[in-house]
Amino acid sequence: MTILTSILKKIGLKCLVAAQITGYDSATGAPTYGNGFIIGKAVTAEKTIESNSNPLYGDDAIAENDSSFASGTIKLGVTDFGNDYADGLQVQAKMLGNIVSSVTGGGYSIRRASGQSAPYLGFGFYKTKVHNGQRIYEATWLYKTQFKTPSDSTNTKGQSIEWQTPEIEGTVMVVEGFDGDTYEDTAIFTTEGAAKSWLFAKANIMPNADRSQLNSKITEISELDPEDYTSTSWATLYNKLTEVQVATRKSYMSQTEVNALYAGLQTAYVALKERSAS
Repeated sequence: MTILTSILKKIGLKCLVAAQITGYDSATGAPTYGNGFIIGKAVTAEKTIESNSNPLYGDDAIAENDSSFASGTIKLGVTDFGNDYADGLQVQAKMLGNIVSSVTGGGYSIRRASGQSAPYLGFGFYKTKVHNGQRIYEATWLYKTQFKTPSDSTNTKGQSIEWQTPEIEGTVMVVEGFDGDTYEDTAIFTTEGAAKSWLFAKANIMPNADRSQLNSKITEISELDPEDYTSTSWATLYNKLTEVQVATRKSYMSQTEVNALYAGLQTAYVALKERSAS
């Protein structure tokens, strides 16, 4: 058996994306995916592909050899899952089939159980390479993967900071019946934008939203004087503003998400009541 390992940390590694397989095309056998998501900021990715090596000898020499795909693994290192703790739990739940719930005090919990099964996911990323002095962007899409719950190790703080970043490992599989049992596509681009667009299309992720209207509203509200409005109406607006500011920490948001945040903020803004002159 031949093992080929690719450690993808040459110059750059970005855009870890995934999408759950929801079915298979009846005509081609290709996977179909639900709405995709961004896993987190990449640190490392190590892909290992094992190929069969089964030679057939004839006249004391190799006449034929089976070098087909046998199995594969993908190991990811990220700064953390998601963009904040709440988003991070949701990302892990999507990757592992866990359940996320809100808890008293404004926090969230993630429940893992032996009966839960990690879903099959399409998974992709791109890396930056230099070829003859020119930067190129190599994007990879693995059609069918399944991840397992990551191990957890924590060290006490010493005299210097030791960054402790999570890792998660998955299995790479072929899609049986899809174009010769396909497991991977790789594409080369001359711009990062093109590589990201290709991956977003593979993962069924819509382009990043236009936030200009929402950002303008946030700025407009932030410049208001709370003393000009009744305590109740201001509290409602302030709570909504805080909620929106937390939500917009995400590096990626769909236009539907942004529009919903703007609508909620605008409703609270319109409901503001000025204080009566004393």
